[in-house]
Order: sequence, then structure tokens, then C-alpha cells
Amino acid sequence: MSDISLPDRYDVLRRKADSRMAEIIDPVDAALDHLDDVVVDMNASGRGAFMILRGDSGTGKSTFIHTVDLFRDNVEVVSVPKSTEVSTALEELRPTTCALRIVVLEGREALTDISLEFLEKAVHAINAFLRNEAGERTLVAWTVNTDDLASRLAGLADAIGAEALLGLGEPVYRFSGPEKAKFLSIANNTLARLNQGQSIHDLGISDQRARDLLQDSQTIGSFLASVRRELTSNERHIRSLAKKDRCRVWCVVVAGNDPDNDVDGITRGTMYSADIDRLLAV
Repeated sequence: MSDISLPDRYDVLRRKADSRMAEIIDPVDAALDHLDDVVVDMNASGRGAFMILRGDSGTGKSTFIHTVDLFRDNVEVVSVPKSTEVSTALEELRPTTCALRIVVLEGREALTDISLEFLEKAVHAINAFLRNEAGERTLVAWTVNTDDLASRLAGLADAIGAEALLGLGEPVYRFSGPEKAKFLSIANNTLARLNQGQSIHDLGISDQRARDLLQDSQTIGSFLASVRRELTSNERHIRSLAKKDRCRVWCVVVAGNDPDNDVDGITRGTMYSADIDRLLAV
């Protein structure tokens, strides 16, 4: 039985199945519709936009923002790792020919990840970039998993760029991920693509157990993690049933009333006739 592969985070999924992402990822229609509205406003205003994408850990916000190009034509996605200064990354970008370029700021999801000085410097850089020609068709997306960082970013963006930076709607877009009704199909789809077509039923999870796991899961990430834990537990159980036993050889000796001496005489000493060591080696 091969090891089960069921990632619950975007970066791992991308490494495992980069060429098959289009077959695995489901669209989150509400978030895509919101993005469409943002792009319409960008085109009308002639400038880029800043999106604070607030979602709990495991909702799939990173997966969503990195895979917009799977569901919308002529979209480019650029990632800026935490190790790169926001201002430096934006300065290196040139005007894009795509209908939309999304710049995703990675690894900056909570206030504990960054300093307040960095926040202010980053928002100033974003504001300046989105107003120039290079940023005209660019959406800078900052993924956030805490309310305190989302609030701080929204306050800075409002003070520095107001509606020119955030638009006229809500300053923070609350991302809730795919609908819970889709969790099971997402899990089965991911399993099938990464595990030779197998489903959770094939791997030992009953309908009732799947419903129990679904009820206890608030996000797609937590559901995938629960399914993976259940599957690996089943896998360990199956493997434990197939453990190898040590080989044993039984020798039957016809002896008199003193069998120990008779056995020793046959198997030990200079006159033995049964070479046990050689027999076991063979």
C-alpha cells in the first residue's frame, strides 16, 4: 500500500501537483465575483487596487488568490516572499500586458509576523506603486488571518490613500472559503488526482464517518487534515496486520525415554548426523 498524499495547504499542493492544479481546485464563486467588481473599478479609475484578504487559517485564501488565473482569462499572479521588501519587489515590476496582475504578499498574515514600522512603509510603497503606470492593472493582495492586522492595515490604507487605495466598498474582504457542501467532493477530487484515482471510500472511510468529520470541520483545511489523519490511521492498521513473523524450523526426533540425550547426540558433538546450523542457513 503506497503512502497517502492529501495536502491541506496551498504551497504543499503546488509542489505535489503543479501540473494538475486545474483538475483539483474548485472555484469560490463569491470571491471571484468580488474580484470582478474590483477589476471593473480599476479599469474605470485607471489605477491599481489594494485588497486586504481576511480569512481564517485553513479557509483556502492563499489557494484562491494564487489560482485566479485558472478561472479568469489573461491573469498573471506574482508572489512576494516575506524575505523580500515590499517596496523593492514593487519597484522591480514593469507595466503588464495582462488584463490583471495580482501581486500576493506572502508570509505576513499576523501582527506577530511584522513590525508596525514595516506596515506603514509597505502601505506607502503600495499606494505609490498603484498610482503609477506600472501598477495600473495590478491588484496587490495582502492575505491576513487576524482581525488586528486587518484593522491596522485598513486604517493605514485609509489614512495614506483613502478610497483611491481601497475603493468605496468595505476595506477588508472577508474570505470564507468554499461552501461546506463542497468539502467532500474537494477531498475526493484531491485524493483521486494524487492517489491513483482512489476516493475516501476506497481507503476505508464510510459515509457516516465522512459526515462526522464534515460536521466537526469549520474550514476546508481542517476537513482535509481530519480526512488525512483518518486515512493514515487506517493505513497503519492495515500495515500492522501484515507484519512478518520470524521463520521457525521444527525437527521431529524419534527417541527413547531420555529424549534430550538422543537429540543432543544427533545434533551436537563430533558424531552428529543433523547439521542444524547448515539447515537453517539454507
